[in-house]
Amino acid sequence: MGNATDIVISLSRCLQDSFLPYIQRFAPKLVKYLGDDYPKSDKVMIIGCLSETFNQCPSAITYYFNEFMQTLMSHSTTDDGSLNRNVAYGIAIIADKAPVEMFGPHLGTAMQAIKNMHQASLEEDAKDNCIACIVRILERYHDKMPQDEYNTMFH
Repeated sequence: MGNATDIVISLSRCLQDSFLPYIQRFAPKLVKYLGDDYPKSDKVMIIGCLSETFNQCPSAITYYFNEFMQTLMSHSTTDDGSLNRNVAYGIAIIADKAPVEMFGPHLGTAMQAIKNMHQASLEEDAKDNCIACIVRILERYHDKMPQDEYNTMFH
């Protein structure tokens, strides 16, 4: 699984938005590993792979936004640092690169999920990704949130 996701990520880095037709063929094959029949390690790898692919190929976000957002939210309720690290990164990518009208309605839900993951994670790299995610959201959506809300995110 690791080798396959590494290849997908490398190709998306090389091809960027030209990778869209390929991710459309690969995505259904990758998404099956998010199912309950697969181990957590597969979920961590697939969420990380899709997040980085969307980072490199932002045109794919509009095709997969709803499903990916739902996946991220459904996996944001654990105390597993590896999973929380990749989920926070995924949220950061779609917050940064999805059209505002797509991510905007999910802003409150995403912020609450990030706060919960930050509190639940013991690993520093997971906490770091949560904070980096907040920064990316604030850079783009600062005018959509009350200042007192983002000033107290991690208290």
